[in-house]
Amino acid sequence: MPPHSDSSVGLTEVAHKSAGSFSLGMGQRLGIAAALLADPAVLILDEPVNGLDPAGIAEIRDLLIELAAGGRTILVSSHLLTEVEKTCDHVTIVDRGRIVAAGAPDSLAGGGERIELRLAAGEIAAAQRALEAAGFRVTRPPDSAALWVEGAPDGATVSRLLAAAGTYPDELIRRRDSLEDVFLRLTGPQHGPPP
Repeated sequence: MPPHSDSSVGLTEVAHKSAGSFSLGMGQRLGIAAALLADPAVLILDEPVNGLDPAGIAEIRDLLIELAAGGRTILVSSHLLTEVEKTCDHVTIVDRGRIVAAGAPDSLAGGGERIELRLAAGEIAAAQRALEAAGFRVTRPPDSAALWVEGAPDGATVSRLLAAAGTYPDELIRRRDSLEDVFLRLTGPQHGPPP
């Protein structure tokens, strides 16, 4: 039996059970074990964690990382981008049959850093003016009590500018775009109909 069969996918304890009695997570493991029987160098998986609970997702994620660390190439097709970001070391985003981005998850998401502010409604306009005057790009998301600031070196700089303008944020958080943010930005409706 190949080195990565039932023992590495965690099915040894349930080997006596009928596959029909398996949970969804055990069924996913069984599918991966079946794919590993031929000891392939490349494993292609479509939505391997779809429908699993958080514990099942973590188990499959750990299994895939372990298999990849053992020298296998694993191609995963998935719409669960948070999980892709945690599992994969290279991502390709495809929109309408075209590759629109490729690279390490951190490199794809890294360009989208911003500081998110939450302020009292009466302070939004003054805060926006002060930040734009300092040369930062400021946008208002759909939430009217918030501002997103791009280009600021740190939260302390933003806080000082706001204090000088007589405004004080209730909340200030530094955020980095997730892979999902990148995907939505690259594949959103503004990109028109399929070619």
